[in-house]
Amino acid sequence: MDLLGAIRFLLAVGVTVYAFLTYQKLKGGTVGKPYAVLTACGLVGVCSATADFLGLDTAHDLLGIIFYVLLFVGFMFLYKSDKLMQSLDRLRILMNSLPAFISYIGPQQRYAFANKLYTTFFGQKISQFREPHVREILGDQAYQKTRPHIEAALRGEQQSYEYELPHGSKIHHIKAAYVPDMEDGKVKGIFVFGIDITEQKKLEQDLLSANKRLEHIIKWNPAVLYIGKAPKDIPTYHSKTTVSITGFEPEELVGEKGDALWESRVHPDDLAPYLAATADFLKVGHRVGEYRFLHKNGTYRWIRDEANVTRDSKGNVQDIVGYWTDVTDRKRMDEELLKSNRLAAIGETAAMVGHDLRNPLQAMTSSLYLTKKLIESPKIEDRIQAVELVTDLNRQIQYMNKIVSDLQNYARPVSVEPVETNLKELIEDALSKIAVPENIQTNLTVKGAPTATTDPVLMRRVIVNLVTNAIQAMPDGGRVTVSYDRTPDAFSVIVQDTGVGIAPEDIPNLFTPFFTKKAKGQGLGLAVCRRLVEAQRGTITVESKLGQGSTFRVTMPMLKALEAC
Repeated sequence: MDLLGAIRFLLAVGVTVYAFLTYQKLKGGTVGKPYAVLTACGLVGVCSATADFLGLDTAHDLLGIIFYVLLFVGFMFLYKSDKLMQSLDRLRILMNSLPAFISYIGPQQRYAFANKLYTTFFGQKISQFREPHVREILGDQAYQKTRPHIEAALRGEQQSYEYELPHGSKIHHIKAAYVPDMEDGKVKGIFVFGIDITEQKKLEQDLLSANKRLEHIIKWNPAVLYIGKAPKDIPTYHSKTTVSITGFEPEELVGEKGDALWESRVHPDDLAPYLAATADFLKVGHRVGEYRFLHKNGTYRWIRDEANVTRDSKGNVQDIVGYWTDVTDRKRMDEELLKSNRLAAIGETAAMVGHDLRNPLQAMTSSLYLTKKLIESPKIEDRIQAVELVTDLNRQIQYMNKIVSDLQNYARPVSVEPVETNLKELIEDALSKIAVPENIQTNLTVKGAPTATTDPVLMRRVIVNLVTNAIQAMPDGGRVTVSYDRTPDAFSVIVQDTGVGIAPEDIPNLFTPFFTKKAKGQGLGLAVCRRLVEAQRGTITVESKLGQGSTFRVTMPMLKALEAC
């Protein structure tokens, strides 16, 4: 054997040993195929070198050809194997990046592979993870829980279960799945997949506790809680307290039949107003109303119904969530309070009217007695004095008539009959009906003959009351000015005086019935004015300064107005 043959012999031996050891390490399979071929190639190379040494040229040449062929095939397999190894490396990187426990357990319950999360969780390093037994990693307690599932998976039965895994000072909840690795009907190992669901379990427990608390609140809440489905507001849920308020079981008021039952039990006088008032509920997002509901026992109960809509992230309506409360007792108390207030108002009015009527009656009694005596007297001067007393009696009668008229005007319903009216003539006619003292001057500053569609009877009473009030505010004399103003949409009548004025703290109560600071009067004059004006959709306002006088402005909508010049 020459030097070249010796080198070839040593190379063939080296290739054989390296390829054989690598093949044994990889246990065959796809990755081990190139090393098996290279092992065979090395053995052929050894045989070729031996044939050369023995001088068997023909065998040497034939084995040499086989050597180079196997070497070529081996390197081809090795090239493909390298590509496969690269794929396996990428797969390993992927598995190490997944937030799950991934491992492979062999038939002897030893780990052949575990990803980074698995080894890190158990305090291991991947580089030092040398086929440990499952018991070594999990510990005896956890192993005893998982052992039946491992054994079942090794029998070919897929497993999925949850178990508690002590780890440090915490208990982790693990959800695991064992998938058998089958080949030719035999189990080669187990693919193990696991997820740490500790936080999920905690959230489930928190949600369960919250649900229990909510159920407790709903159970003992005296209100009826309900949920409806938009957009038709069909109820899908009613709480148990439905029975106590309506007499019906919750199931009876759910669905389209339940909605029809609710509608049939609401008082006819309340249903239409309630539906009209809540027509834009889905747009506004909130509703509240009260109505009478016919209880199953045949009696009506007052129910307060309040609800809100829930929306998704895009603003679309999802559900309607609301509640009913029984306000029957409150309604009854409100009625009793209203009745009590009415009786108190009647008593207060009777006392005031009685007081105001008694004074002129006493004066009239005295005047009548004196008048009778003076008329019987033969003296002319006595009879002249009797005429003056009769005039005074007439003033007292007018005052008493005003008291009764104010009460009637405030108490009776207001009927509006608008007609086209000459406002200047209306104001002049109103002023002519008022007895104006000599120390008071009246001015009318209305140009032309303005006309408007209004109720002349009501407007005349308003003007009379306002001018009379102005005269009473000027006990030492002064001036009352009545004027007219207009805009395209309304007209105004303004009454201005130069009287004592009104204190700022009294202005908010000025139009309240029976509010007065005068020695005489019931405080109904201005209250009547506001009622008559508002009946025609108008407004009445006042501006005043102490010592300078007051200005009342009556503004009415201009239904139809013409200006004649």
